[in-house]
Amino acid sequence: MSWFAQLTDGLYPFEVVLLVLGIVLFLALLTAFLRNVFCDKPYGGLLVFFVIPIAMIAYPSIQTVQIGEGTVTIATKTAELVKNPDDQQLRASLETDVAKLGGRPISNAQTAATLAEAQFALGNETAAQANLQKAIKANPKLPAATQLQKKIQLTQNLSTLTERAKAQPADAATKAELQNTVTALQQAGVANPTAVKRMAEARIVLNH
Repeated sequence: MSWFAQLTDGLYPFEVVLLVLGIVLFLALLTAFLRNVFCDKPYGGLLVFFVIPIAMIAYPSIQTVQIGEGTVTIATKTAELVKNPDDQQLRASLETDVAKLGGRPISNAQTAATLAEAQFALGNETAAQANLQKAIKANPKLPAATQLQKKIQLTQNLSTLTERAKAQPADAATKAELQNTVTALQQAGVANPTAVKRMAEARIVLNH
């Protein structure tokens, strides 16, 4: 990813245009200002116009900062939700934060993985998969992405193994595999409602 792509990651197209035009206008005004200064011409009138490009640059810059802060907040709340999956107030707060950031054109692998983790924890698996694939495409070796991918796979395996164990209660190998899957998910930590429900069903099958 180029430096400009990193700078504008997550910004809407109009915000990128605003930023670029603001920089161009600022440079044009600065050139005119310096020319007047060195040519001993009046330059006071130009100073007022600097407010416009500064405002144009400031707005998308603030959005970039908010995106960064929002990503950190989402990561923190997701980790807390995994520890307390029954905390409905925290879940609602995380949903609000994800909604603010989820609609932005994110390309950064870490940001996309953070969003995917939060969306999976909230039960929005379709959006989680989309952001996960975006993260993996940008950085196939990103630990956060590979860990989430493994967690999603374990959740899917859990459903299959639970149904198999129900149909074949005497199959010790299936129960052992089911137990290993439940243990792995417990260690990974899950707040996804579907995964939590499947883990409860698996424990019943395993006579826990």
